[in-house]
Amino acid sequence: NPIMELFKNSEFLSVVLKWATIAILILIGLMLATLFILLALRSFFGVLENWVTAFATLRNRRNEVKIDLPEWLKDMIPILARAWPDLPPPVITEEEKKKKELLPDIEAIVIPVSKAADLFYLIGKEDPAHIALVVAKLPEDTKSAFLSRLPLDRMGQVLASLSNPQYVEPEVMQRLKDELEKRILGVVGGEEETVRVLDATSLSIRLKMLKTLERQNAELYRNIRKRVLVFEDLLYYTEQELNVLLSKIPIQDLTIAIADTLTPLNLKEKIMRSLPKRTAQTLNELLSMTGKPPEDKVLSAQDKILKAAQKLIAESGLRHPLSEMSLPK
Repeated sequence: NPIMELFKNSEFLSVVLKWATIAILILIGLMLATLFILLALRSFFGVLENWVTAFATLRNRRNEVKIDLPEWLKDMIPILARAWPDLPPPVITEEEKKKKELLPDIEAIVIPVSKAADLFYLIGKEDPAHIALVVAKLPEDTKSAFLSRLPLDRMGQVLASLSNPQYVEPEVMQRLKDELEKRILGVVGGEEETVRVLDATSLSIRLKMLKTLERQNAELYRNIRKRVLVFEDLLYYTEQELNVLLSKIPIQDLTIAIADTLTPLNLKEKIMRSLPKRTAQTLNELLSMTGKPPEDKVLSAQDKILKAAQKLIAESGLRHPLSEMSLPK
């Protein structure tokens, strides 16, 4: 066999063994190199994964820092925001978006408009940012009535805070809602009660109480005067509104109410113009035949007209004559 003869040749056999050994060593080297490369790649991707996780964590982390800014700087924030309207909005991650979508919508803080004065007593002197949290959840009519009681500079601060979105935990807002609705029911007295007391008194006593209040507490007087009726307030009705009101009044009561010099001349003339022509003629005839009634009778007749006006206002058949007026400070 020629092949067997070749293997019997020691020189040929040594060459074969030499190259076989080299081939095996090369194969082992390739295997070790491949294994080393695989281990290196695994380690590299592990480190890369840790880096990606770390950067994602740093990006999503929210560092909340409370800075107590001076008042003048707080007032400058809205101005600066208008000066640079192109500033990029804050980045909101997908996780935050999903969290906000899952948050329950907090219901409105149920405080009727009649309690706006009591609410001002409770929170009117709080931080504007805290007031803004409450105002954002008030019914529209209560919101308007409450804001109208704030001084102009404080109202501006509240509106500035309201224009800046802020995140509040739903549990905190719910506790705030429950606490305010509970405390508002426990308020005793206040401006509403003062108005009710004044409306319940006779006109003569009401006028005396208003004069005393104006002298002793001008701010309280301005706040409640817009809601307390006196006879001269009828001057702020239009002639059509006066016609609606006076159609409910017996002409004898109207005659006594304006028969004395207690009623301003311009109000008398406006009342005459608001009446139908025949009714105005009858009223003039009655006035000419009526002497000077006692003051208490005049005030009593005027009070009957004011009570009729209050009833129409309560039934939404008539606006309050001072609802659009600004009393001097």
